[in-house]
Parts: sequence; C-alpha cells; structure tokens
Amino acid sequence: MNIINDEYAVVFPPRCGTRWTGGRLYDLGLFDQLPPQHWWDNGPCKGEYGDRKVLCNVRNPYTRVPSIYKWHLAIEDNVPTNIVDWIMSDKFHMTKACTKTYGENQHKIYKYIKLENVRAEYQAILGVDLGEYKGEYIDTNFDDMIGVTWMRNDDCIRRINEWYKSDFEILGYKMIEL
Repeated sequence: MNIINDEYAVVFPPRCGTRWTGGRLYDLGLFDQLPPQHWWDNGPCKGEYGDRKVLCNVRNPYTRVPSIYKWHLAIEDNVPTNIVDWIMSDKFHMTKACTKTYGENQHKIYKYIKLENVRAEYQAILGVDLGEYKGEYIDTNFDDMIGVTWMRNDDCIRRINEWYKSDFEILGYKMIEL
C-alpha cells in the first residue's frame, strides 16, 4: 500500500498497471517510494493508512490473464509454455481476482479504479494528470507468442469467467458468454 496524501492511499493488485500508474504517481511526487507494493500490509505505510480512503487499481480479467501469465513465465520454473495449458493448469489459480486480493481488508476499499480509464479517474479524484500511456510496457513479441486462439477456446473462457466472476460482477466488466 502507498500513501498518496492525507485523504487517499492506494493498493495495486498484481498486473493491474502498477508499474506505469505507480511510476507516474511517484514521478508526480505523490509517493515516497517507487511501487510495486502489491499487498495491503507492505510498502511505506505497512497497512497503516489511518482514515484515508483506499483506492485500488483493477483491470479487465481478459487483459489481466495474459499479463499474469507473462509474469509467471518470468519469475517461476515449470510454467507451461502455452497460455492455454497454463490457464487449464493449477498455476492459473495462484493469482486472485482483484475483488478478492485483499481478503478481510477488501471491504475497506473506497473506490476501484479501472486501468482502462486510469488517467481520467486519477484526474477526477486527485486532480493530477498521469499523462498519456505511450505503450511503455507493451511487449509485441509476447503478444505474438501467445496469439489470440486462447480467447476462442471455450474451456479457457469458462475457466476465466469462473475464477474472475467477482471481478465481472463487482467491477462491471462484460463477461464473454458461452
């Protein structure tokens, strides 16, 4: 968790724009420490946020899943080298839905900020312009490697829909219907 100011703190579930959004907030002088601090009780404030309103970045599950997969490929051994195999494996369940990441603290989140609208939402809440995202973290080689066939695989979509059901329901993302 990071303290932004006397009114707000923010948490970033893994793979929800932490590096860019957190980096921009740091560059603007709103953080004392460069993220990521994904968890409720780590980072500069160690979960001690007083009466601040807690913001939480979130991301559409269908764009978050490939990002999570890329992360697992980078940090772990024995990760399936095909995204379909990974989605169908037990490793898929290692990263919780955004709306379940913080467990007993989840109800303390004041507002979910969708990555797809992050610039406008931080502008409205904090009065800061994060600037335009210029694709700093786009990896076309990875995108080409995984392709799009996993999005046409009913078993993959069903598994994503089931695991991230609360994100679709609470955050209002549209679920692909089978």
